[in-house]
Formats: sequence, structure tokens, C-alpha cells
Amino acid sequence: MIKKDITQIHQSIYNYIKKKALSYEGRPSAELSRYQEDYEYYSCRDFEACDEDDLFKSIIDSHFVYLGDFHTFDQNQRTLYRIMRTLSQNTRKFALGLEMIQSRHQKFVDAFLNSAITELEFLESIQYSDSWRFPWNHYKVIFDFAKENNIPILALNSEGKLSKRDDHACKILKKYHEENSDTPVLVLFGELHIIPNKLPKQLLLSFEQHVRQTIVYQNIDEIYWNQVEDGTTHKIVKFNQNEFCIQTSPPWVKYESMVYWYENLMEDPEFDIHEYIIENGLKIFGSNTNDNFLLILIEIIRSLDLKIESDHLEDFNLYDHTSLEHIEERIEALPLKNLKAFYQHLIEINQSFKMPGDLDYYCSNYSINKISYLAGVHLFNIYLHQAGQGQLTILRARSLENKLLYYIFEHLYAYFFSKIFNPHRKCDLYIDLKERMAHKKATKKEKDLIIDCIGIIDNKVSIANVAKRSNLNRMNDIGKIVGQFLGDYFYESITSRRIHNREQLEEEFLKVKVNIKNFKRLKSFFLSDLSYKLQKKRFF
Repeated sequence: MIKKDITQIHQSIYNYIKKKALSYEGRPSAELSRYQEDYEYYSCRDFEACDEDDLFKSIIDSHFVYLGDFHTFDQNQRTLYRIMRTLSQNTRKFALGLEMIQSRHQKFVDAFLNSAITELEFLESIQYSDSWRFPWNHYKVIFDFAKENNIPILALNSEGKLSKRDDHACKILKKYHEENSDTPVLVLFGELHIIPNKLPKQLLLSFEQHVRQTIVYQNIDEIYWNQVEDGTTHKIVKFNQNEFCIQTSPPWVKYESMVYWYENLMEDPEFDIHEYIIENGLKIFGSNTNDNFLLILIEIIRSLDLKIESDHLEDFNLYDHTSLEHIEERIEALPLKNLKAFYQHLIEINQSFKMPGDLDYYCSNYSINKISYLAGVHLFNIYLHQAGQGQLTILRARSLENKLLYYIFEHLYAYFFSKIFNPHRKCDLYIDLKERMAHKKATKKEKDLIIDCIGIIDNKVSIANVAKRSNLNRMNDIGKIVGQFLGDYFYESITSRRIHNREQLEEEFLKVKVNIKNFKRLKSFFLSDLSYKLQKKRFF
């Protein structure tokens, strides 16, 4: 397909999704229409390419830096986080101003940053679900970073007309600058508010002395299409010395996030996605992988009739190669050298994985099997947490046996859950493993690995002894082979009705701790009365 055809398809996608997104907003007020017209005017100016040095020079030299926020699109909030991180690395002291919180709730912001109240208490105190409603996870990373680095946050929002809200924010920012003239403020505000003749102009006119301001727009549609026409792909462009735009995605992606918010989150937080899957079939998967991940999770839960609260289910972040910088920084911050080396190795061999600690995942590619497998990892870790254990705690502990068991359990449950979604998945069974070990091209390292895996399955070697001669890479490889092997029989136990009901499934097989006692119990159940040594995976 030639480039022109691809561009036409992208244009059609963009037109369709944007029209659908804007249709949810209804007829705009006269004031909103003026804001939109002004934003379009400023978006259509000439621009030129620039680099990060130009952008950060302007940011560092400014008293106020405005970033446009498209509230449903997490890349916009992530940009603020990246800027915060860079400034902190350069020991640049700064404050944040956020539109997302009513100024009357400033005391709760301060209390949360000072750890006087919990995250849940904070969200309840500021009435987040009623006053803002956009996904908290998008903004959480900003608060976490501010909390860790003692960065003050100013609540800027108010009620009323758009111009009055600008005026209210202007007064707060002016007062803060008068009291902290040496501390610049990064302001995250709706993209319509940060154009030169709105909030920046009001604030500039409120000072008798000169204050320098930088405006950073994000993902302007016109810039994207101009660059497509010119055959360029500049990530940062500038209109002038203090107006920039950062382009992180094609424009239809942000409108897709807006459609999803209107359809699923704004009015009905309990949106029944599994019914939507049943009614529409599995062809609904689109380019929004976070949505697809959630859809797969819901489908698995529906199939097994599991009782998992939706807020636990949705507490995840899914990253890919476009976020490698962030993932690698997370890896570098891990407490142990062997953990750092292990996860760096997984990236190098293009493997998907769960990051230690939070429910954050790296997906090396977005095949349905990859996503469904990660969905299984996610569900396993939810149950693991409910059982009072955590991945990072296990991996940091001294017990090598439990480290190996963790990887076996993780792959066992990930494969099982993913097979609920895709029953056609296959893995090596006993005869397949024997054939791999006997293959003439198998190296001694590969043979030794499979010998240990078969030994664990046959109860011929102890988990503890295998763990002693294995690093984390080898543990994960063993975990994948043994875990998927047992996961296949776990699935067979469901289809053969050896596991009788949901209550038995959850209490006896899902709500378990990672330890040798439970491993032996599960393995005995899955393999008992089966001629597993005679079985081989199907060809198709």
C-alpha cells in the first residue's frame, strides 16, 4: 500500500473519531465557541522544528510554564511528569499549578503531600469523582513524584464561566509568585486556556514588572497534518521563542480516549464491558491497547464468574517500546543488581513482563496472546496481593526456593487465565519436552534446563536445589516451562469439571500463597490420575 493511501485512511479515521468525540459535547456555549476559535487561530500559525535544548532553555528561564491538558489523554499528563523529572535532575526548584483541583481544597492537597492523609482520603476529601472525574491514574504519577521530591502543588480550579476560572487561577499564581519569586511554576491547564490571549495574558497584565512565560501545547492536530504533508516527524516544534508544541501521538488517539471516557467512564463507572463483548463479538479490539487489556480482563472474569472489584481490576499501567525510557528508569531504580540485570535482559530479548512493585506492565508487542497473557499476570498478582504477598517482597527475600516458585506460579496462572480467553493456546507437554531435550541442536545449557523442568514435574529434584543453581533468568525460563505445563492441566481441570464451581476455584486454587506446600498440592491435583507422560501438544 502506498503512503498516500495510508494517509487517506488515517485522515478518515481521524475525521470519524474526532466527529464522534465532539458530538458528545453537544452544542457549545458562546464563550466556549470563542475559546475554540481562538485555539484554532493560534494552532494554524507557522512553526519550525526545534530540539529539547530549545524547549528546556525557555522553560528554565521562565517564571511560569503552561502545559496544555487534554484531560482524557494520559500522554499529556505524562509529558508534565517528564518535564518535572528533568528539572529535578538539574536541581531546579519549582512548583506545580493544577487545574484538576478546586482551590478550596488546597488544605487537602497540602495534607496529602505531607502524608497526613492517605490517597483514598485525599480523593474523597476533594470529591474527585464528582469534581473532575477524569482517570486518577493519569494524574497519580504527578502527585507521587511531587510527594517524593517535596514539590508544592497549587490547586487552581474554580466554578463558573471559563474566563472567571482563568481569572481565579491568575490570582492564585500571582500571589504565589509574589511570595516565592525565585520559584517558577509549571501549570497544567486545559489546552483552550493556555493560548496567549487567555490565562497567560491575564497573568502578564496583572504584574507591574516583567515576568517571562513559556507555553507548551501538546498534540495539535494541524501541526500533525502539516508534518504529514511535508514528510517530517518533528517531536518538538515552536511558533516563537516562548511557544512550543510537543507531538507525542497521532491526533485520533487523543479523541479516541475522549470517546472512551464519554461512553464508559463519565456517567457509568460500572459500565458492563463483558455484555458489550458478547453483543459485538471479539472484533471490537482497536488501537487503544489499555482498553483492549481491560476488555480481555473482563472477558476472563466473566467466563469464570470471578468476584473481583472493578477498581482493583483497572489499577494498571500498560507500557510499550514508546515508553522504554520510563521503563528503563524504573528498572535502574530497583533495589538489587540482579533484578536490574534480569529485567534489562527481558527487554533485550523482547519479552513482556510485570514491573516489580506496582501493577505496571511492559508489553513487547500487542498481539492478543501477549495481551491476554499479561492480563493473566495481572489477575494473578491481584490474588497474590489479596493473599498477603507481593512480587517485589518475594524477589527481594533470601529464599531462592520462593523466587523460583514465584516464576512458576506467575506463568502457571498467566497461562491458565489467558487460555480461558483463548482456548487454542498451546504449550510443550511431557513428550514435547523430552523431544526438545533429545534434539541434536540442543545445547548442554538447554538440556540441563529441561532436565530440571522434567525433574520438578516428576518430583525427582527439589525446587530448593534447582533454585540454588539458577539465576533469575534461568528461574524465569524454568517457571515458564513448568508453569505453562501445569497451567494447561489447570485449564483441563476446569473443562473436565474436576473443579466443580467458582467457590472451589477461588478458595482452593486462586487464593493461594507462593510456597512449596501449595505448589505440591496444586501439582498433585492437576496431574493426579493422568497419564501426563504420554501426552503431547496438538499440532493445530
